[in-house]
Amino acid sequence: MIFVAVKDQIAGTVGLRKKDDNTVEMTKLAVDPGFRGLKLGWLLMVECIERARRQGYNKMVLYSNTKQATAIAMYRKYGFVEVPVEPGVYERCNIQMEIPLEPPVLKQVAAGIRAAVADAAAKMKLFSEREVAEKRAPDKWSRKEVLGHLIDSAFNNHHRFIRAQQAAFLETPGYAQDYWVSVQHYQDADWLVLIGLWQGINNNIARVLELIRDEPLSHVVSVGDYAPVTLQFLAEDYLAHLQHHLGQVLPVTTKY
Repeated sequence: MIFVAVKDQIAGTVGLRKKDDNTVEMTKLAVDPGFRGLKLGWLLMVECIERARRQGYNKMVLYSNTKQATAIAMYRKYGFVEVPVEPGVYERCNIQMEIPLEPPVLKQVAAGIRAAVADAAAKMKLFSEREVAEKRAPDKWSRKEVLGHLIDSAFNNHHRFIRAQQAAFLETPGYAQDYWVSVQHYQDADWLVLIGLWQGINNNIARVLELIRDEPLSHVVSVGDYAPVTLQFLAEDYLAHLQHHLGQVLPVTTKY
């Protein structure tokens, strides 16, 4: 796999080469002399590492020569450490470096969302119309309306997860949940359509969360009148909120 930096022309390249199921090699990192000083080497290296992490590799290695002092210094600054050189790899190689690849921080959150949604969707499809439309009290939501609220939560948080990566501080409005549920008449909506919509947006949210790099996780998000929180907390709290409301939907008499 080759990555190319383009700035009116090819300005730099870097490659990924699989060594085994756990280890990947970063290779052919180079920047055209006319584009040096723009940190393209750093950007290519970071992109290469992020791609390898998302592909599930546990370790990245590279082989170089100590004559490449600037590149070696960059690798060390990022966290690569020197290890004994494997014999017979590259003729001009006299230094080998490696770095562990931790899984993306929000990978477990994403996995939790996918698991919760898949399990709940399968069970909810077995509910009768009476079960999903029944209200426990006049001022309480039906199961249809609870699911509608979870759909609203998904769409409101989806743009926050995207926009919070752009700036160190993001201020967004809250939303009047009762109004949203009421004005969209979720009580009259098709139950299976609601399930499909909810499942689709959450699977995309899970995919988005896995792609978030480490640095933006500390960005601060202010939602309405609530106290500001980090993007990481917002993502983790989203899963907790989803699981909380699923507890209001699933305890029914249906035998799964």
